[in-house]
Amino acid sequence: SSFAVASSMVRVDFGFFFALAVGVPATILVRQALLWRPQGDGVAWYPPAGLLLVCLGLPTAVAATALPAALWPSPEQVQRARAVIENLPLELRPSELPAAAADDLIRFALGFLPGVLGLGVFVLLVANAAIAQALLARFGLNLRPTPGFSELALPPWFATAAAIAGIGARLPGVSGVGGGNLALICAIGFLFAGLAVLHAIVLNSRARGPLLELAYGSMLFAPALVAVMMLGIAEPWTRLRERFAGPAPRL
Repeated sequence: SSFAVASSMVRVDFGFFFALAVGVPATILVRQALLWRPQGDGVAWYPPAGLLLVCLGLPTAVAATALPAALWPSPEQVQRARAVIENLPLELRPSELPAAAADDLIRFALGFLPGVLGLGVFVLLVANAAIAQALLARFGLNLRPTPGFSELALPPWFATAAAIAGIGARLPGVSGVGGGNLALICAIGFLFAGLAVLHAIVLNSRARGPLLELAYGSMLFAPALVAVMMLGIAEPWTRLRERFAGPAPRL
């Protein structure tokens, strides 16, 4: 029947999107994680910073597919977003706005759709990678050692790219939407760089576990989250991570 044909097409479309957004990034990340080169009497594995950049770059590529919808949302998309807002509980619903103002607000929010999609893919990719590595290491089946968080240091050009994205975010049109979404993804990179600083500071502490638990727990609150992100932004100048954990592996 036509319904069965339509259903099979929907499944094919979903499978294609799943492969594009999840399968391909996971395959590329595993390939990069298993790269190594001889170093002295041992081997040097692909560094944590490189893995983080892969985990940021792949979701950015997936997020780019949502740019047309962010730049030129269709009336149907605006209508669906308006329906979502209208179905929110009263305490979460924004105050009464004229229809035109509400549509402008919806279009502004849709402008960040690529960044939200990218962050979702990033979380999925990192979470799956971390769980898989933990399980493999637990049973002694891992092909490479678990990367040390304290060895993560973003390359100098990352801050420059983030600054350019931030400047672009203040411009109208394509530059504003692209820059704003890219800056949102770059912020996650700085967050991980800040976490690397925290891991380095407590690297040799006897209370390492409880201190990290306290740090991660505090990040449930926005001020602590922003503070860790600022640590990552300031790291190229303060070199706190390097003082406690030594030079990071280079790409």
